Amino acid sequence: PATVQKMQNLNNWTSTIECKSMRSFRSFLVALNVTKSDVNYPGLVKWSTEAGLQTTPTSWDETSAIVDAGEYELADSKGDILDGLPLADTFMIYKEDSTYTMTYVGTPFIFAFRQLSPTIGALAKNCVVAYPKGHAIFGNGDFYINDGRTLQPILPPKLRSYVFSSIDGEALKKSFV
Repeated sequence: PATVQKMQNLNNWTSTIECKSMRSFRSFLVALNVTKSDVNYPGLVKWSTEAGLQTTPTSWDETSAIVDAGEYELADSKGDILDGLPLADTFMIYKEDSTYTMTYVGTPFIFAFRQLSPTIGALAKNCVVAYPKGHAIFGNGDFYINDGRTLQPILPPKLRSYVFSSIDGEALKKSFV
C-alpha cells in the first residue's frame, strides 16, 4: 500500500461480512472463517478478484462470472479455520484440527483445495510463522515443521510433555509464534 494512506476500505466488502483472518496470496486477498449477516461459517475461505500492484481488489462478488472472486467451504474436518500463510506456490490453511493446501489453477475454478493433514492443525490464530524452509507451527499436540508436503513434529517427548502440561487452558487462544 501507499505510504501516505496506510489503511483503506476494501472495495465491495460489505459491512455485513467479517472474517477472523485475512492474508494476501499472489495478487488475491484471502478471508478465512467468514461471518455473513451475523451467521458464522467457520470453514469458509473467501477470496477477492485479482488486484493490481499497490491497489485493493475491485470485487469480492463470488456470484459474478466476470471476476475471479469466489469462496469454498472446507468441510472435511469439523474444526474452525484459524489462520493461513503462503508457502512457495501454495497457500496453507490451518484449522484447529487439520491443514489444507490452496493452489491457484486458473479459470473456471481459480483455486483447488486439498487436505494435507486430517489430524494436525494450529493451536490458535498467529501460531504459524514462515521461515526459509517452510512454516513453523505451534500445533495441537506438538510443534511442527511444514515443508508443503508433510508436517513433521519436532519436539522431543519430554519437552513436548513439559510445554503442553504447562499451558494455561484459559489462555490457550492467546498463544502465538
